Amino acid sequence: MHSHITRVSSTRLIRARRSPDFTMDLDASLDAVRMNQPDVVFLCSPNNPTGNTISEEEVAAICEAAPGLVILDEAYAEFAGARCGGWSRTREPCFGADLLQGLPDGGGPDRLHGRQGSVIEEVLKVRLPYHLSSLTQAAGLTALSHAS
Repeated sequence: MHSHITRVSSTRLIRARRSPDFTMDLDASLDAVRMNQPDVVFLCSPNNPTGNTISEEEVAAICEAAPGLVILDEAYAEFAGARCGGWSRTREPCFGADLLQGLPDGGGPDRLHGRQGSVIEEVLKVRLPYHLSSLTQAAGLTALSHAS
């Protein structure tokens, strides 16, 4: 998905090598971040399709190295069970929860100095139009079926 998004948004995708068991190779990821200095880093935990998760310490290390925004995508966390650790969780915007509530190291609004809302607003401006959860799609279809 990320390679498709970079193509349609005319940006560059930087991939870091994974370990032989397909877990995140933290050293390779840190090297890629330090070498390329990306504006945005996406971390997916659990990863689709492997189901591998990223530890809080690994996320914190990436946040420390990254010069820009780090987005932790936990869209499939419900399928990982206890492996996700429960230390942070993103939610679909339709539930009104904070996208960045799980920032490590005392994160959340304090870390963003009260700018959390504006960061989310800016991210939502560039969100692709087909990002609808299955619940939102079902609700929309139900509403359309009762349009009359």
